[in-house]
Amino acid sequence: EPARPMSSYAGSGMSGGMGMGMGGAVARPAAPISRPKKSSGGGSSIDFGAILGDKNVLMAIGAIAAVGALVGAFFFLPASTGPDKEKLQKLQQALATFRQFREEKAGSAEWQAYEDNTKKMLSGVAEELKTTASRKYPQRQFLLWAARDRFPEVISGAKEKANGAEAELEYNLKKAAFYLNLGTDPDLNQKSSSAVNTPD
Repeated sequence: EPARPMSSYAGSGMSGGMGMGMGGAVARPAAPISRPKKSSGGGSSIDFGAILGDKNVLMAIGAIAAVGALVGAFFFLPASTGPDKEKLQKLQQALATFRQFREEKAGSAEWQAYEDNTKKMLSGVAEELKTTASRKYPQRQFLLWAARDRFPEVISGAKEKANGAEAELEYNLKKAAFYLNLGTDPDLNQKSSSAVNTPD
């Protein structure tokens, strides 16, 4: 009897069995490779605690802050008026003494001592004010006019009786006091402020 052809199912079974037998155990897939996780910051982290713990760094930060405070104070805080008030007081006292000497008809020796001391004071006041007197500091401008221009004219020409320079001196002192918040504006009591001349 002729041999029957083998079924395709049988053939595939035999080949599968042979493959299993020859290859042994079935190969397993390789384990996935673990990759390092990236930090969320995108770069190396900075230890601020270590930086702030450094004394040199803290000293540098403190110095920068101090300089900033000084600069801010210089540009934004108003200038102190204490020295200007002291100058005003000196000029007012000198004028009061002058008027007292005139009323009492002081002798030549007393006048000479007064002139020497007062002229020295006036020169110092004018020297201190000449670089800062301006429209920005009007009290200094009036104090400068009083010390440099008006008072010497009073000393030289008003020992017997008051002159125009004395009226202008008093006006300058009152204006300085007004800008220093120590008195009222003398212009409010005058019909025209142009009656009093102001030097350049």
